[in-house]
Amino acid sequence: MELQERIETRKDVQAVYYRLTGNDYPMMNYGMAWDKLMEYAQNMKVVDKCGAEAEYINMYLDDPTVDNEVLRCDVCIADPIINTLKPMGDIGIKTIEGGKFLVFLLKGAYSQLSDYYTEIYKRLGHGDVKPKIEGPVFEKYLNDPSTTPTDELLTEIWIPIE
Repeated sequence: MELQERIETRKDVQAVYYRLTGNDYPMMNYGMAWDKLMEYAQNMKVVDKCGAEAEYINMYLDDPTVDNEVLRCDVCIADPIINTLKPMGDIGIKTIEGGKFLVFLLKGAYSQLSDYYTEIYKRLGHGDVKPKIEGPVFEKYLNDPSTTPTDELLTEIWIPIE
């Protein structure tokens, strides 16, 4: 399992989001959430206005290793154009907080992500970099799963660090 890693600092960004809840992150209906976000973006006439800096993100708000009654995931599109939009129905607007992050680049199927997380957290316990206790982990998707072969999918995992 090859993991490329780097440290990166990012600024706060505005995002539209749809919140998923459930008992198990892998079993949540991400496809439905992305469909709702894209429908909203089409209704707001911003689909073609999102620039190269647009980010497609799943933000995990709860630690699945802690006994949580409900796990929450915000499925987000971040782009400067979001500043011109308003929440509507189940779609909200939020700030994705910036800061310092340890970023891992992964190549391959989304179904392998849980294996990568296991390896990443093993490494975190033995390195100089300390993850923040507070602050969500998020995945940033670098290519489109509807047009990219599964083994070519690129995903970054962003972990906030001290």
